[in-house]
Amino acid sequence: MVYFSIIGKCMNDNNAQVNDLITLNRSHIENLSILIFVNISVAAAGWLTQIKIANTIGKDAFGQLAFAVVIGTFFQVFIRFGLDRTLVRDLIHYPEQFSAFIRASLLLRYLFTFIMILSLLTWKIMLVQSSMTWGIFFMITATAIISLDLQPVYDVQRSTRLHALFFLLHKFFYLTLIWVGLFIFNNCISIFYIGSSLLISVVLYLAIQHHWVMRRMKRRKENYSELAKCIAWLFQNNVLIWFSAIAGLATAMINQVILKESCGYAELGGYAAAWQFVIAGTLLLDQVSRFGRPAAARITKPGISKSDQIRFLTKYFFIMICVVAPLALVMSFLPDVIFQFLFKPEYHAAADTLPVMGIYLCFLSIGVVSSQYALSARLEKMYFFAAISGGVLSVFLCYTLIPSNGAIGATWALLISHGTTITIYCLGIVKHLLKP
Repeated sequence: MVYFSIIGKCMNDNNAQVNDLITLNRSHIENLSILIFVNISVAAAGWLTQIKIANTIGKDAFGQLAFAVVIGTFFQVFIRFGLDRTLVRDLIHYPEQFSAFIRASLLLRYLFTFIMILSLLTWKIMLVQSSMTWGIFFMITATAIISLDLQPVYDVQRSTRLHALFFLLHKFFYLTLIWVGLFIFNNCISIFYIGSSLLISVVLYLAIQHHWVMRRMKRRKENYSELAKCIAWLFQNNVLIWFSAIAGLATAMINQVILKESCGYAELGGYAAAWQFVIAGTLLLDQVSRFGRPAAARITKPGISKSDQIRFLTKYFFIMICVVAPLALVMSFLPDVIFQFLFKPEYHAAADTLPVMGIYLCFLSIGVVSSQYALSARLEKMYFFAAISGGVLSVFLCYTLIPSNGAIGATWALLISHGTTITIYCLGIVKHLLKP
């Protein structure tokens, strides 16, 4: 990617060459700068709001909220069908199918969204013993339907600045609703209010995104036979990645489900408070990886030499590690200070999880790069094997460590299992690059 090449060349080129590169690629640098500024600003506001919510509703209710987000995230992966990981690649590799791929991907996701909502309504209405409230229902639904996002389209068309604006409006609207609620209800808001606020803001966000994309797609009479073939092609080429994504999510989040079942909502609430720092690090990684995903797709096109791919990966790994290193160091060496400063005393016992999560964040930065490259290079079988291995190991470790160790056991299970998955990614990539 152009931005990464600038960083690499700055180490060796003289000032005149650097200035020429910056001038030539000014639009790319501006896009990245704006994207990082907008997302970090919004993320900081959202992160502080989550801290406020945690301290307002208490550890047990925050655990319920975290559990709803976990369930919603599983549905999110179910709806995405792996398209969030492959659509950028396919739009770049097959530009002649651009409009058809977008329509087909949306139809697939709409179908899975319908299945998800029907399942949730059945769980809520028909099961008498269901503990799902309408607030939890809204929270799960809002978290899940964000998978209808068309971010890959904006990234391929180099319209990240516009997508960042839409994202800013979405977050601003949601945060405004939350803080108005905190003011009106005197710092006593409910899960119902939080869930409905998130659902309204997500629906508006998706409507704006889809409207802009649809107006700019080729207007022609629909060929339903061609569209059906495109849907079948996407289904066939994404089903293995879909299973891998579900297994990968299980590696990262099944520990929260088992933690809730073994130790209750309060213990999960403490873990969720510490998890906010991993979310902050993930948001930082996401900003760079949005540029890295199209770059990985381009660097793996036929005709690109292995030496160029190795240089790309070396720079990409270095940048991603540098992005999260400061936060990981703070999490590792100042956990008690952080919790005492930000959270009520009922959360302080979870500070022990932060150093382990800091190490996990560094592993995650490597995992983002390696998974993007693996999918761009069409190493689906290796990707699937790594995800399944991590998922199986995660379940085993969770049932072994969580009952007796609580949140810290869940954190170690996450680090070991996901670290194993990432290690397999890296070994598979090395084998691929060394192959003649």
